Amino acid sequence: MVNHLSVAGLAKSTALNYVRALRDTQEHTGKPADKLSRDELLAYLATGREDLSASTLNTLICALKYYYREVAQRLDLVVDIPNPRRPKQLGELLNADEMRLFLGAARSMRHRLVGELLFGLGPWGQPK
Repeated sequence: MVNHLSVAGLAKSTALNYVRALRDTQEHTGKPADKLSRDELLAYLATGREDLSASTLNTLICALKYYYREVAQRLDLVVDIPNPRRPKQLGELLNADEMRLFLGAARSMRHRLVGELLFGLGPWGQPK
């Protein structure tokens, strides 16, 4: 797979992450990746969903999809691997005291009015 990634022109860091993901998959399942069944692969990814961050899980899935599509040419497994959804995280909101400090630091009345308008609109992106 290393040679394939090199010829494909992927960045060294991407190639390293893909090779590491494939190695970890084989170590965890105790089988070569090309011998895994659909159910074994999905069971492994389900345990990864609990143990790994969304970003790490996404890298793992991309690596496996690349391997099965380009190297092993097992398109049946590529289609069955779902991409994880990344949780949307809101930034931290300012409390009333912090907002007063923010508005008090405004350089002009115009800046203060814009700040008050934005504060009055409430938090953006909140689920309704």
